[in-house]
Amino acid sequence: AAIVPLSVCALVLRLVGSIHYTRVAKFTMAPSTPLPQKENALFRGLVKHYEQKQYKKAVKTAEQILKKFPDHGETLSMKGLVLNGMERKEEAYEYVRRGLRNDLRSHVCWHVYGLLHRADKNYEEAMKAYRNALRIDKDNLQILRDLSLLQIHMRDLDGFKDTRTHLFSIRPGIRMSWIGLALAYHLLGEHQVAVEVIEEYERTAHEFPVDPEHSELLLYKNTVLVEGGMLEEALANLDKIKDRVLDKTGWREARGELLLRLDRLSEAKDEFWGLLVANPEHLGYYAQLQRAYGLDPVANGPDVDGAVVEKRAKLLKAVQDKCPRAHAPVRLALDFQHGDTFVRLLRAYLPKPLRKGVPSLHVSLASLYADKRKAQQIGEVAKSMLDNLRAHGTFEAPGDGADADADGAGAGAGAGAGAGAGEGGREKATTVVWVLFFLAQHHDQLRESAQALTYIEEAIAHTPTLVDLYVAKGRIYKHAGDLASAARLVDEARALDTADRYLNSKCTKYQLRADEVEAARKTVEMFAKEGDQEQDNLTEMQCMWYETEIAFAYMRKQKRGRALKMFHQVEKHMRDINDDQFDFHIFCMRKMTLREYVRLLRLSDSIRRNRYFLRAARGAIECYLHLHDNPTAAAAEADADAGLAGLSEKDRKKLLSKQRKEAARKAAAGGGDGKLGAAAAAGAAAGDDKGQQANGGGSDAASKKGGKKEDPDPNGQALLETKDPLGDAIKFLEPMQRLAPTHMDTHLLAFDIYARRGRLLLQLQALVRGARIDATHPGLQVRVARFVAARDAARAAKGEAATPAVVLQLADDELSKLLGSHAASPAAHFQAYAAQHDGSLPRLLAAAQALLLLDPAAKAAAVKLVAEAADRALTVDVSTCVEVFKALEDAAALGSPDAASKFRARCAKLLPLSAFFGDGSRAARAPVVKEVEVQEDA
Repeated sequence: AAIVPLSVCALVLRLVGSIHYTRVAKFTMAPSTPLPQKENALFRGLVKHYEQKQYKKAVKTAEQILKKFPDHGETLSMKGLVLNGMERKEEAYEYVRRGLRNDLRSHVCWHVYGLLHRADKNYEEAMKAYRNALRIDKDNLQILRDLSLLQIHMRDLDGFKDTRTHLFSIRPGIRMSWIGLALAYHLLGEHQVAVEVIEEYERTAHEFPVDPEHSELLLYKNTVLVEGGMLEEALANLDKIKDRVLDKTGWREARGELLLRLDRLSEAKDEFWGLLVANPEHLGYYAQLQRAYGLDPVANGPDVDGAVVEKRAKLLKAVQDKCPRAHAPVRLALDFQHGDTFVRLLRAYLPKPLRKGVPSLHVSLASLYADKRKAQQIGEVAKSMLDNLRAHGTFEAPGDGADADADGAGAGAGAGAGAGAGEGGREKATTVVWVLFFLAQHHDQLRESAQALTYIEEAIAHTPTLVDLYVAKGRIYKHAGDLASAARLVDEARALDTADRYLNSKCTKYQLRADEVEAARKTVEMFAKEGDQEQDNLTEMQCMWYETEIAFAYMRKQKRGRALKMFHQVEKHMRDINDDQFDFHIFCMRKMTLREYVRLLRLSDSIRRNRYFLRAARGAIECYLHLHDNPTAAAAEADADAGLAGLSEKDRKKLLSKQRKEAARKAAAGGGDGKLGAAAAAGAAAGDDKGQQANGGGSDAASKKGGKKEDPDPNGQALLETKDPLGDAIKFLEPMQRLAPTHMDTHLLAFDIYARRGRLLLQLQALVRGARIDATHPGLQVRVARFVAARDAARAAKGEAATPAVVLQLADDELSKLLGSHAASPAAHFQAYAAQHDGSLPRLLAAAQALLLLDPAAKAAAVKLVAEAADRALTVDVSTCVEVFKALEDAAALGSPDAASKFRARCAKLLPLSAFFGDGSRAARAPVVKEVEVQEDA
């Protein structure tokens, strides 16, 4: 045996002293009764068969033992574990529980019981079973390892540290013992101890090979030092391990970051220059290099000091000189340059991608549209290029030039207007198409739909086989409010290239936005596996964009049961992704990918910050709020799904009887051919195992008879019939509150739920948190008005329903902060809010709704506030106009048919392509999708 150094023994004693031994206290029981030699050999064979997934052989072996020893607990438990692998869960639990009852003193029985619960993802019960097993055999390595995996999976970090320390005390000569222990202390935030453990491990090993695993360990140790705030030590350690690290890029990045944090800018410059030369398209390196020069890489406004702009321009020019083919420095210069310099740089930047036909050119410039002046200049430059191409066949008129280099920002090799042109300096004929394409996207970005259509139609007439043109035209119609035409155009693009999955997905999304659910399902099914339904295939791939889009389409079609199924499916994907990390706990420690493993753990902890989950949570909460407000909605939807809506009682009974007979006939036929179904049923009843492998081998997958299980509730009726819709809504709200506190939707939805529960303080909490994000948000203002009304009602309540005075006082104090100088007169606050945001249609609507909530008699003033708002609004979008129109039309809201009619006429002029504001027959069926972009927290 290897001799363990005294320093290791000292570390073991120090760490083991911290273990809470109450977790592994022994039972004062005798060991379980052993089997005779022959049966003991059979038992070992049983375990071997299970590990090799030879389940039938394992069952036969277990039955041989149980014939002689029918009450042997460990055999009963192992048989249960085998049955669980054969998907016979009820029998499995029955055998394992019998085994436990017969032998509570066996650690094997408790271990198997834990494995059964772990397979069912019942991790808490599995950990209890493992701890019971350890009370009997506290030094069992396998059980300790299994327990540690569950503890890290469930983030029981204190328990994980105790278990890893115990494993370390038993087997200090194994690398995994050291690594697991260091990881436990790191995750607990005890960085100094984690570093000591790694350093002690390094001292015990005489030599380390220069290989990827050891390289990763060295960089992991450095990460722990940095997270522990030991920056000087981390920098010294990086210099020390330079020759033994294989990931040179990661080493340089870590060193550059440390030098910046230590304010050693001169050395940091060298590191980031080296990184940029190696990868001149990495935008992060540019930001760090500018910080090393004392410059702010995000200061891009027109008010930035000219000397700073000049320094940044010279720095990018220097990068361009070193890397003449780099694209990034040319593009980055456009962010902070303004005026004539911006125009000259833009003229030098645009020709190359237009000449090469880069479809994403407009996307790369989209961030510049936040500056209205730059947006205008982009259009002017592109239009002049188009005019010159038509008149002269070149981007610039004869005698003009684009000398961007004179401004110290560099235009890149071959990026000038003349470089790369065709014969005689004239551009190729196809270049015109890409300029037209770019101009169409430009005007669409500005929501100038008519002008955008003019350009895109000219481009299609020029080159009718270019797929990107049809997609762009569809996008223009989408933004203009005609979703049906948009879906049709994108379907035309898809038909031009049926092998392109991106176009298939894009077409599916547009069809769902247009509420063409059946068409969308047929479209997406084109890429499903043969024989699979589209839903099964997309669920396997965790295709959450599809599930959220089809769910919202179902919501618009008043099919909330189906929508809830999709929203719950997205939530299940989050759980599955979290469960999938289980396999990496042991793998990452063995392969030493510790830095990525820690990132994985932290990502898993925040997985519900993902934008698809946030969208699904919002939709699910809105469905549950509707169910709470409309208790009969579930029954009405069930009738609609069954075709019973509007039928008399007699006709309902006839139809239900017919449906039951049809269901019975299908069940007897097995869902397919009658003879085949009957044969299958007979075979199942007789316990026919002919489909099994003759040698008893194969896993549970091989023993399954039939395909995927049929969904017993395809319409989501069980979800609709919930007894506590608000409780179900809170299940979606809680992860939003924990992981997305900077999203306004989180607090607006929280208010809506707690308002229905009458929880005054929780409503107030949601308002205060929302105000920290955006105090002028229209949704927040409406809810402030609702809270004022709720506070007044609570103050008026008497007797048992009376609200404590301290609660009312707190509400008054916080409302005074929300309402500012108009705390005594909330109506005056909303009038001032409307005057302040006179050019914002959503805010004017919010002010009108708030005034109406406070005083129903103020209906005329509220209607007047929004009736002519479309003419004054700075920006007009279809979804907001539709929301205003419906509020004016709805008797329960503003309720003014005359004002609604006039508003509709105005919107028809402002939005001529909108399907909703077109003729009545088309508008009645025109879907309107309010796109709410959910950003992920950084």
